[in-house]
Amino acid sequence: MVLCVVGGIGAIVWHGLGGDYDKYGRVDVPGSATVTLPQGQVNICYAVRLATNGSGGALTVPDLSFSMDSPDGARDPVVTEDVGGTVSVNSAAHVRVWRLQVKDPGRYHVTTDGDVGGYIAPQLTFGSGSRVPLWPVAVFGLLSVVMLGLAVVATHAARPNPAGALPAPVARPTTTTPAALPPPTTPEQELARLAQLQQLTDLHTAGTLSDAEYDAARARLGG
Repeated sequence: MVLCVVGGIGAIVWHGLGGDYDKYGRVDVPGSATVTLPQGQVNICYAVRLATNGSGGALTVPDLSFSMDSPDGARDPVVTEDVGGTVSVNSAAHVRVWRLQVKDPGRYHVTTDGDVGGYIAPQLTFGSGSRVPLWPVAVFGLLSVVMLGLAVVATHAARPNPAGALPAPVARPTTTTPAALPPPTTPEQELARLAQLQQLTDLHTAGTLSDAEYDAARARLGG
């Protein structure tokens, strides 16, 4: 995940920097210097130093001007104003101001001027635009999101139960309480019961009690 994020950020920064914006040289404002330019398109940027690191918002382009002396036999470049977005890296910032179409490569003498009071180390830079395609940015961004999601899921799955959390209830086996046993009898009570059983037997023998009455009475006495 770290490699994907770093790669994505690197691609974005590389693309956002607009390529080597000072590849062909720098000229102080105001000032003069010689720059070696190739044939083709060259970006001219206004670059300054910032008082603090980080982005300070859009860089305001002051009134600027420059002139170029072409080498012997070379045609004059074609200048087109094309102000771009501000790019800030640490304590440096730059913004594209012109595009220069160079017909003949060579050493060009540049003279600059401008209302740059209050700016730190103002310069015009001559460089190339970005050749980095945008698809790596999208690929790295997608991979970063996927890896971040997997990391979040893994973190939640490995997280222990919070302190004080009660465990899930455990089913306990049910038990049945046996029926209460009759209290034990004393010897006197047992003799009285036997006497009553004998009396019932005598009454049944004498015909006083029917069979049903005799059986019911014996059952009540536990006989």
